[in-house]
Amino acid sequence: IDGVDALFVTSRRLAHTLRTRRPDAVYLPNGVAEIFFHGAPAEPPVLAPFPRPRVVFVGALDAWIDFDAIAEVAERIPRASVLVFGPGVPKRRAYPANAHFMGTVPYRDLPTLLRHCDVGMVPFIRNELTHAVSPLKLFEYLAAGLPTVATRLDEIEASDSPAILCDDSGSFVRAVESVLDGDPAGRAARVAFARENAWPQRFATVRATLGF
Repeated sequence: IDGVDALFVTSRRLAHTLRTRRPDAVYLPNGVAEIFFHGAPAEPPVLAPFPRPRVVFVGALDAWIDFDAIAEVAERIPRASVLVFGPGVPKRRAYPANAHFMGTVPYRDLPTLLRHCDVGMVPFIRNELTHAVSPLKLFEYLAAGLPTVATRLDEIEASDSPAILCDDSGSFVRAVESVLDGDPAGRAARVAFARENAWPQRFATVRATLGF
């Protein structure tokens, strides 16, 4: 932190934490790759066994994931197929039969996979770590046009995204259910937000900071 010429931070909380040490730190949250704005029209075979509506989470299964919220979504919305993709091991607990841990899929396949789901989840436990992260999956879901329900984290809330923000597992379930019953934001608004947060826009900040 002290020895570099330019410092980029991915959340406002990190910028605030480093303010006295590196007042020149540049806020640069995560962005989304161009591939997520596209996707094959044909449903990927991995989804075939799972009827719609499909509620999806994509990401590393680690200590910051709220597995209880995932389980509660599956339990209280039995008509949904709750699909979890990503490396790692889920929390040891009972999961309903409609919750499926699918393992990893190639990154290039994620845009098509997301396009054939109905709701994207960002279920994080709230703590000092998660309030300081910029979840990549938020931008990826929205770029694919997917309605998104997320834990109310500082960085997500400050982004003013079209995601529905929740304070606990109960409100998380209600938000998923409400989206399945009707889409309040609309696909166009989600994709437009993601376009404003794509990597070319992020790189413009890098170029301006480094002067090239």
